[in-house]
Amino acid sequence: MPIKREELTQAFLSKHPDAAARVLENLAAEEVAALFAKLPVRLILPVIRRLTPSLTAQILLSLEFDQQVALISQLGPRYAANVLRNWTGERRARVFKSLPTLLSGRLKVLLEYAPDSVGSIMNTEFITANINQTIGDIETLVRNMKMDHQYDIYVIDDNLRLRGAVGIIKLLREDNNKTIRQIMDKNIPTISATANVAVVSNHIGWESRATLPVVDRDQHVVGTFQQAMCMEKPEIHDAANTGYGYLASDILEVYWTGWKSIFGTMLTKPQDLL
Repeated sequence: MPIKREELTQAFLSKHPDAAARVLENLAAEEVAALFAKLPVRLILPVIRRLTPSLTAQILLSLEFDQQVALISQLGPRYAANVLRNWTGERRARVFKSLPTLLSGRLKVLLEYAPDSVGSIMNTEFITANINQTIGDIETLVRNMKMDHQYDIYVIDDNLRLRGAVGIIKLLREDNNKTIRQIMDKNIPTISATANVAVVSNHIGWESRATLPVVDRDQHVVGTFQQAMCMEKPEIHDAANTGYGYLASDILEVYWTGWKSIFGTMLTKPQDLL
């Protein structure tokens, strides 16, 4: 039974997302969009996350609006924000209205900061507690959220400024009638959201913590930053500088290698794919 081109394409995208991304980088954004328009989101996501944000932004513009929103909502906040940087404010605003409120808020926060700043790639999921809350109140919140016990809870005052932190394990061991003020660590190193990612690798805070709170100019917690994130390569915003530049024969060879690994001897030569 002959294998359909569509089946081969879907199998290749599913099994070899890295190779597929390298091939798609050499096609026009409109061509990639035409392919993606026929595919389920679950197949597109692993591939599109391997493309440069600027190319992804171009591809999405050629898709129907509903599919744009569906993909952006599942790309992850950090990558999605880098994609949206390539769009006009008006176009972003339209997308924000169609996204879940929580995700829309996180994306807006990330987009407030320069692309090479801590604020542009920080994690935007964290827990805060008011300095006057009791351990019992916060413990209920933590258990309901099922948070990983390695996290800190950041303690803020009535003006939302950071005042300290307490580890979840420590909190769960304390008397429920105590206030978080009584057990918090007041000496918490922080990172400015506007700091350049390249310069925070030597932050003294890494000596005591693997994750630090990120604060704005008013000392409000806006995110968290892990030490491992200092080693991440910055997102490439210019698809023309990716350095791949495959010829047509190279593209076909990549396809062939991927397809052959999936289907073995069911195909005998690359020309069968044309």
